[in-house]
Amino acid sequence: MKKHIFYTAILLLVVSCARNVSSDVDGTKPITIDVNKALPVFDMSGMVDTSFFRIIPLETSPECLISEITKIFFTDGKIYVFDQGTEGIYTFDNQGHFLNKIQNRGAGPKEYVSVFDAFIDGKNIYVDDVYGRKVLVYDISGGFVTVISKDKTKIWSNYIFAVEDKIFYVNDGSNTGSGCYVLFSSDKNGGNINSYIPFECGTTDVVDAGNFTVSDNGKKAFIAVNSDDTIYEISDEGVKPVFKIDFSGKKMPEEYAKENAVSRMKQGLYRKYTSGIEGLVASDNELFMKFNLSGNTYNAIYDLNTDSVFVAKSLKINSIGMSLQIENICQGNIVGQMSASECSLFYKSAEMSGKSEIFEKSLFGRRFKEIARSISTDDNPVVFIYKLKR
Repeated sequence: MKKHIFYTAILLLVVSCARNVSSDVDGTKPITIDVNKALPVFDMSGMVDTSFFRIIPLETSPECLISEITKIFFTDGKIYVFDQGTEGIYTFDNQGHFLNKIQNRGAGPKEYVSVFDAFIDGKNIYVDDVYGRKVLVYDISGGFVTVISKDKTKIWSNYIFAVEDKIFYVNDGSNTGSGCYVLFSSDKNGGNINSYIPFECGTTDVVDAGNFTVSDNGKKAFIAVNSDDTIYEISDEGVKPVFKIDFSGKKMPEEYAKENAVSRMKQGLYRKYTSGIEGLVASDNELFMKFNLSGNTYNAIYDLNTDSVFVAKSLKINSIGMSLQIENICQGNIVGQMSASECSLFYKSAEMSGKSEIFEKSLFGRRFKEIARSISTDDNPVVFIYKLKR
């Protein structure tokens, strides 16, 4: 996962909005993303309850050293961090105090060889051991529950998530023993295998690490498949296409679909085209998407109720002077993070340039200043939690 950085700034409010009203012949709704209409900033103040926020430095100890947050969850007042670098899942309370961890590397039946992905659904913690060809399931407190072997099912997955009573396995483009499918599912015991969304074997840019998300209520998920520019909805009723992405002529042409990244780079294609969605997060009312073009990262927000699309290079909460990078949305809360060194450096830079007064203008700024001055650059990351308006 790319490292996400928060920057404090005072910026003008700019809004860019387009409306999609027609439906495609297959029943999907179009989402038109036009970077030519993208503006520098979209103010999230109208979507976020700025009276509620938390800035939480995660406790640092010899038992809890995080190299980088790969995924983060905030559920029932607890923070769960998956760190692919240390291959551990760490649990903290809502004050950032370390509670426990899962870090069971080894070749035993209750151990994992390597962790490529992990998922928390409020009841269980799922650990995808790619090279060990299994999924380990723990209860929410870290107690071992069961192991699901992928050898018998011939499933290959790079990422994992759960919806209701099913586990879903995301394949990023490999030709598995069960065929070229984006998605597989099983029950919680590893039985009743199903496959979804076939693709042409050998195609690149099928799905990215951040291209799937479970909705805030946990009853459905979405996955963006870049090979056909379609967002699929996943629920107990099955998997169905619901949205078609139109990048207004900026999507990588199909003739380059099987070329690798190096070849595309040499031809300068990434300066002209996007490979598709690289980040997808869902609330009950919105889809938040990220994509890259010409070295720039863009945000697109799709309103599920009004079919409106907002496109901007960055998201800000202008009322508290804070940039917003959405890592996850859990139980009505936007969750983000910032490394301790970035947090400290930003405050010191503002202080040295004579702009430290910006931290005195709001309760948020004063809390940020307090934490930035108290942490060491080698400490664990700082977590930011904002409440979404319903």
